[in-house]
Amino acid sequence: PHQHLFWRALAIVSLIGISIVIVCYILDDLIINIAFGKEYLSIAHLLWMYALSTTIFACANVVVYYNMSLENYFPVLISVITGILQIVSISFFHQSLEMIIQVQLILMAGLLGIMLCYHKFKDMFSKVNQIKLSNNN
Repeated sequence: PHQHLFWRALAIVSLIGISIVIVCYILDDLIINIAFGKEYLSIAHLLWMYALSTTIFACANVVVYYNMSLENYFPVLISVITGILQIVSISFFHQSLEMIIQVQLILMAGLLGIMLCYHKFKDMFSKVNQIKLSNNN
């Protein structure tokens, strides 16, 4: 029984990520000024969106790594396909940095949604198989 470890890891990554997003939203100008200088303050308002996109990607990776630990590599394929889709999408939608971040945010949200649905259905299918096996014995 290790499902609780998966959900705990996902919760920890989510909480850390959301904390970073909040800090980036509140202190966007300060962070950009310290990290890159005042020349880049015009993009400071995008920092929280980028942090959110990265947080969502990190959460999706928790699902990927959990499945890899169980020697299930299908989520890796989903992640690779999403990465390719990201490259293609950005090549079409790159009129502004904000648009690029929005494309990334949409794709990462989709990736996380697909990963969580996959995890839930895989878990349900596994439980159904266990019930069938126990009924056959």
